[in-house]
Amino acid sequence: MRKIYWWLLGLVVTLCTVTLPVPVHAANGASFTVTPTVTAQQVGGDTGYFNLKLAPNQQNALTVTITNLTAKAKTVRVVPTNAGTSAGGQLSYAPGMPKDSSAVYRFTDLLVDRRSQTVTLPAKTAKQVHYTVKMPAKVVTGQILGGLHVQDTQDYAQSGAGVAIVNRFAMVVAVQLQSNESLLAPELKLLTVKPGVQSNRAAILATIQNTQPRLFNQLKVVAKVTPRGQSQTVVQRTSQRLSMAPNSHFNYGIYSDKALTAGKYTLTLTATAHQWRWQFKRDFTITAKQAEAANRKAHLEPKRQVPWLLILIGVLLVIILILLVLLLKRRREPEK
Repeated sequence: MRKIYWWLLGLVVTLCTVTLPVPVHAANGASFTVTPTVTAQQVGGDTGYFNLKLAPNQQNALTVTITNLTAKAKTVRVVPTNAGTSAGGQLSYAPGMPKDSSAVYRFTDLLVDRRSQTVTLPAKTAKQVHYTVKMPAKVVTGQILGGLHVQDTQDYAQSGAGVAIVNRFAMVVAVQLQSNESLLAPELKLLTVKPGVQSNRAAILATIQNTQPRLFNQLKVVAKVTPRGQSQTVVQRTSQRLSMAPNSHFNYGIYSDKALTAGKYTLTLTATAHQWRWQFKRDFTITAKQAEAANRKAHLEPKRQVPWLLILIGVLLVIILILLVLLLKRRREPEK
């Protein structure tokens, strides 16, 4: 019986160009709540998350209250996380988001103590968890995003249709750090283009990077792949309402329902968001080894191609052989 782990984020992050999520509440079916305690450095009032404007070297407490709503003791784990962009092109506070090469500062690097904390809550009680953030010695440009990820350590199993489903509830309190409220324009780059597998599907993976400390949404991506020097489209994909975290990158998958074929190709990709527009064109190559590996992982069988050239060569050889036999036969007849 296989297990499918559903990670349910109780705090749904509503993206916009300037602000982060507003409400903090219990997830549907969750058994605890997480509430931030704002300080005088909070910008915009009590919005349900930490939105802090801090001077260089200034420290600020990050305190959250975790409330157990059940009649049984509960254990939760609190993990400081950095914001990133998920493979689906959305802002994510999941633990383990990769560091982007353009990031000067990350949220967890600015914590006085970044270690995770395990908290045991008796029935119907609340406890506070404390962290302290300290800004760099220099003025921070743009936004630094992170979060306090609070997860119930208990699994909640459900069964049905022969599949065991395990729910593990989690909530996130977002943290935004800034030295001023001015916003920079985002800047996108296309890093690499290569074949691979995403969501169990064969795909061309285009790595898109936001090099600026700016969260933005309403990102639309239109991408197509053609054989190099030709116009027919091999694979294509259009996505809308994507978002990107500051100084982050993600692999945008252009999916293929057919097995990938080795060869030389060209990717054309256009990205637009609000008043910004980026256009990229990149040649790349799929080797036979890369195509085989991707197709195997995606359970795709390559289409068997008829070797017409070999067949033609074989037919010509047979014809030449027949002609030689006839020629030799005619030469022997006068001798007889």
